Amino acid sequence: IRFVAMSSVFNEGLEIDLKFDLKGSTIGRFATTADAQQGAELDAKSGSSSSRASEAVVSGALNGDASSSTYLRGSQVDDGNKEKIVTLKDLDLVNPLWFEPRVREKVMQLLEADSALLERHNIMDYSLLLGMSEAHEWTSDIYAEKYGADEGSAPWFIAYQRNKAGQMRKYRVSMGIIDVLQVFSTRKKAEYAWKVTTYCNPNGISVNPPGKYRQRFVSFFQEKFLSLSKEQIPQSTFVDPP
Repeated sequence: IRFVAMSSVFNEGLEIDLKFDLKGSTIGRFATTADAQQGAELDAKSGSSSSRASEAVVSGALNGDASSSTYLRGSQVDDGNKEKIVTLKDLDLVNPLWFEPRVREKVMQLLEADSALLERHNIMDYSLLLGMSEAHEWTSDIYAEKYGADEGSAPWFIAYQRNKAGQMRKYRVSMGIIDVLQVFSTRKKAEYAWKVTTYCNPNGISVNPPGKYRQRFVSFFQEKFLSLSKEQIPQSTFVDPP
């Protein structure tokens, strides 16, 4: 048995409000009520949530509004603990994330370099695990003191996203590539051939040869991660304190 232990992408104390598992594929790539139920069952074992709360997160996700209460939080249990956030997928990321140009360039360079390394090792079926944390005004001074005025040395990136009302909101975004052990084996080649025949959409299915997988993976983020200059950022991008 071989296994790899990785440090958490979300290990810096940020409260993660949205969590995505992103591959760049489209067929079946959305959170379902089954995902919500599974999350609720795990939470029930830890005593932290209810299925109703998890289902609220899923139902709100497709609104494309990252600041709506159901999209971010679902409902709260009586003891005040926040429910386990359901992991959303590619089709749930409706609105793009906007980064300052230098930040976007850095993010894309990292994604391209990491995915190129995985391609050279014949690896596919990996994901980008991405977490979004609301940027409240009262936290700015705390993080600025630790990581600089623009939080440039922080282990996350500053990004912006428009909510349903068209308002630009600020987030701290943590991300990292996960599930990096799957090679394009004989079994995966057979799965690829079967799904191409079944769905007639080779670019939409998850399984793909490493080269095509990487190309689609990078292209997805080129479309979802966009540039926004400082001059285009509204003066107030903070969500209201909870």
